[in-house]
Formats: sequence, C-alpha cells, structure tokens
Amino acid sequence: MLFRGLRGAEILLLLGFLAAGTWLRAIDIADRPLQVDEAESTINALTILEHGYPSDHYMGLPIYENTLSVPWPESEEYEFKDSSYSEAGVAIYHAWLPLYSIAAALKLAGIEPDPPTDSLRPRHEGEALGFRTLVPRLPSLFFSLVFMLAMFGLGRATGGPVGGWTVLLLASCTEVVVNLGSPARYYSATMALSALAGLTLWQLATQHRRRDYLAHGTVMALLFHTHVLSCLVLGVLSLSRLPRLARDGQGGWRAGFLPGAVWCGGVFLLGVVPWILATGFPGDAGAIPKAWEVMELPGDLLTLSGQRLSQLIPIALGVAWVVVARAFGSRLPGWATNPVLAHAGALLHFFLWGALAFFAFSFLIPLISYFPARMSMMLAAPKLLFIGVLISGVLTHGLRVRQQWVAPLAALALLIGSGRTADLLSEHEIEQSALPIIAEYFAEEDFASPARLYTEPNQQLPLQYVLGLPAQSIAPVRKSFLDAYPGEIVFLDWPQFAPEWTAERVEDLLGADDPRATAVAREITIERVREDILAQGGRVQGPEARPIAVPDAVRQARNQEAQRPLRGWWTGIPAFFGFEVRDHDFAWKVFFYRFVDPLARSGAGANYAERLRGASARILPGRTGVVYRAPLQSGAVSDR
Repeated sequence: MLFRGLRGAEILLLLGFLAAGTWLRAIDIADRPLQVDEAESTINALTILEHGYPSDHYMGLPIYENTLSVPWPESEEYEFKDSSYSEAGVAIYHAWLPLYSIAAALKLAGIEPDPPTDSLRPRHEGEALGFRTLVPRLPSLFFSLVFMLAMFGLGRATGGPVGGWTVLLLASCTEVVVNLGSPARYYSATMALSALAGLTLWQLATQHRRRDYLAHGTVMALLFHTHVLSCLVLGVLSLSRLPRLARDGQGGWRAGFLPGAVWCGGVFLLGVVPWILATGFPGDAGAIPKAWEVMELPGDLLTLSGQRLSQLIPIALGVAWVVVARAFGSRLPGWATNPVLAHAGALLHFFLWGALAFFAFSFLIPLISYFPARMSMMLAAPKLLFIGVLISGVLTHGLRVRQQWVAPLAALALLIGSGRTADLLSEHEIEQSALPIIAEYFAEEDFASPARLYTEPNQQLPLQYVLGLPAQSIAPVRKSFLDAYPGEIVFLDWPQFAPEWTAERVEDLLGADDPRATAVAREITIERVREDILAQGGRVQGPEARPIAVPDAVRQARNQEAQRPLRGWWTGIPAFFGFEVRDHDFAWKVFFYRFVDPLARSGAGANYAERLRGASARILPGRTGVVYRAPLQSGAVSDR
C-alpha cells in the first residue's frame, strides 16, 4: 500500500526525503555529549547483554535513575531502592523494545559490558568516547526512518498523494521531531510506532481485512513495549472507531468483524500479558504520584501547556472550519467548504488523537516524568498529520492547484515562517562534553584503595557507560555509611557555575588587549563555586585556590547580572512545585528527594556534608565540575 502507484521518479524523491531527514537527525551525532537519560538507557541495554533482560545492577552497582521513594532497610550502604525496577530486579518503568534495539547496536559494534572494578582509572578514553556516544543512538535513526515512512503512508491514505508528500516533508524537517529523532532513548521509537499504529488503524477502518486486524494488534503490542501511555492513547482511539468497524452501514454487523476483533485483541494480549505477569508491572513505579496531583487546576495546566496550546491554535481553527463546513455547508460557497469537507473524517480523527494524547499526558504522566519534550513526542504524529492534510486540502480542493509539489513547498514555507526549522538552519556551537576532561583527571591521579566515587544523581550514568568508571549516585547512600567508610571518598560535583565569561567580554569592559582579561574571566566564572566549597569546609587546591582581584567595572557588571532571576532546567517543571529552588544543588535534592523531605536533606543535613568537611577540592578546567577528595578515616590504610 505504501508504495502503490509510485512512479520511478517518485520513489527517488521519497528516498531523497528519507535521506535528508536522516541527515538532519545525524548532524554531529557523535559529537553531542551523551545525556544522562541516554546513558541510563544504554546501561539498561548493557545489562540485557549480560542477563538477557534489563536488570537493576551494572558493574556490580545498583542502578539509580529515578526519584527515591522505596526504602531499602536490608542494605547497609543504601537507604533507598530505585522505583524503576521490580522486586525481582527487572526494569519496569521504561518499556523494553528501545532497550533491546540499543543492546543489538552495542553487540554489533562490539561494545561489551564492563565488569565490576574498584579502580578509578577510566577504561575508555580518546576516540573511543565518540564511538561509544554514536552507537547507542543509531537505533533511533532507524526508528526515524520508520516514522517518516509511516507518516508518508498515512498522509497518502488520508490526504491523497499531495497529502502524503506534505506530511512527509513535515515529518522530515520539523525541528521538534528532528531533535527527538536521534537521542538514545525511546522518543524516536515511540513516534515511529505511534505513526505505524495510526496507519494500521486507518487501514483497518477502511479495508476491514483480517491481515489489517492482525497488523494492528501486532503494532499495538510493540507500542506497549515502547511507551505504555502512547499505547493507551492509540487504544482509546481504536475503540472510538468500533461503531464504524462493527456496523456495515445498513444496520447490520459487518462480516468478519468479530473474528477480526478477536484476532486483533488476541495478538495484543499474547504480546503483553506474559510480560506483565513475569515482571510484576507496574510495581513500585505505579505508586509515584501523577503530575496533576501537585497542580492547581486548571491554572497550572494552562500555564505549563501554554506554549503547546499556542502551537495548536491552527489545529483548533481547522477543526472549527470542519465543524462549520459540515453544519452549514449547503449555505456556504464551495470554495469555503471544499478544502476541509474532502478530508473532514481524517482531520477530525487526527484532532481526536491529539486531544487524547494531550489529556493523557497531562493527567496520567508521573510527576517525575513531566517534561515538555515528552508531550511533544506524543503530539508529533497527529499534529503533523492534521496540518499536512489540511494544507493539501486547501491547495488541492480550495485553490485547485494541480501541481503536487506546491503543497510541500507551502508546508516548508509555513515551517520556516513559524520558526520551526530555525535551529536546524543556523550554525550553533556544540556543547562540549566534560567527559574527556574528567577522564584525563582520573587517569593522572592516584587514589587510596578501595576508594568510592560518587556524583550528584544520574551524573554517574555517563561515567559508568562512557568512561567505565565505577561511579554511583550520592543520593541513595546512607549518611552512616559515608561517615564510617574507612577508604577514600571521592565526590564529583557539578555546581552552579556563573554564566561563563570570556576574555573578549572582559576586554569590552577594560579595553582591548588587557593582559588580565583571561584570568579575570576565569575568576568571575568560578568565584561562587570557590565560595561554596569554603562554606562547606572544603579546601580549594590548584591554581583556583587563591582569588585574584577583579576590576571594579567587571565587578559591577557581574553584580548586575547576578540580580537577574535565576532560571534553570527546573523552571516550570511540576516536580518542583511547592519549593523555592534557589540553585542547581537544591534542585537535584528536590527532584530526587521529592517524597522524603528534601529540605531536611539539604545544606548541613546532606548525607555527605560531614564526610566532605575538610576535603580537598579541585575545580576542573572549563566549567566541568569539582572533585572533592575526603580524607581517610582514622585507622584506614592507604595503598597510595
């Protein structure tokens, strides 16, 4: 069906769109630093290579990735378990299909799990870091191809040839889907299988063949194992089609409906129920409060969704157009009704799909997973389909444009004009990874054995996967364990550095070629970090130990900058509602201790506060981080 009727030139054009869309997603794919969520998925995939399923330990360490809420009284070292895993130690918070795809990529690339170690020397350095960043992202590029093909097929099925090309262009180069199309996460797979489920549902609703029932049940099972909430949305959308599926239009039952429905439901249940029974899904993760429970409705919901609601204004106007055209079509001129009446059923179908996705995310997503990009992921397919089919209807049935290429060009003009490709069309500096600097530091230093390496939550994940360091999150560790541990405690912290000042910026204030510019810029960037280290009893070592004088003009500019409201990654995220987040350090404590009194675990109440008092602290180059080295406990023997 997908390629039916395509001529040779059109097949080449289709391949060109797919290549362009893949190229946009693959730009700098090995150079962009691996984010903590990507490292989490990759570590889950490595445990698949070890055990055959995603487990809760890697390199001999428990995996921590989620907000802490489950006590672990049996453990001497850890106060909490991670709620992402079942009692049997199996991953249940995230679905498995994306994890197995990453595991396959790692296996084919020859990347194997690292065994447990006490050594704090990096096991991977140099060019290997880029390779280990690239490989887990490759499955997302494959799923992006599936997404573009499924969107093309569904656009053709609902909007004709012009609709297919228009939707394909939108799916290829809209900024939000491009940005979601390469991370080593479930985003690309979710968009792909959602679009594929939408395609099989439309085929089922229009063709009514047994193979359509089987295909839809199979894809829905795969979607369940990719993103449960998206599966629920498509499931409800499928149920909304039941009246038309069941009746033949003449008051009777449609032939083959009941056997087909049994086949569809049976395939889905067969693909889902055994997994649920084997894993204990949803386990402790199901007890995590939903985001709406901390909101003041409807105000907070409208505020949080304001940007997305504004993006949906064209869709709302399109739906209103359809409703008016259907209700008053006989009284209106054809040019005002034909553009939407030709595809009215499809447009209303896509609107319902998008509305279900919006409300499902708003009211069913767990508090700790409420991030804007994840709503965009669920809205991507219905939103782009609605816009693409509407554009093709306006040009084909309203303006009577016969050239198929006009509608895709109009869609591209709309994207550029609305800024939805702005970042793709401009050169921008790639964020520099901190990992090479961290690797260099740990490769050159000697540590007392057995030393323990801790980081702020989730930052341990890139260190484990990319560098092979036995790092652990500091958040779940018992204070009593840290205080009593006889060996060396190493804590790698990512403090809230001031916005980086460059030598050029200092020269603008002091005059060109001022010899102090580089040193002053560095001082302005790190001075707050130095003050924080000293405030908690640490000893700054290295060239940053002694502050240098900052000229009055620079100091005045810095003070004015410091008075601006602080906005960070936590701004506008429901997990932080009810707390006055002052800085990054308090932000992570709120997020990971949200349900276990984050205020009591901050400042002097932090589990590491006593152990790090008197620790030496080295500020790493750039804005990489700070390495604290706590002294050995009395009586401990050092191998240094």
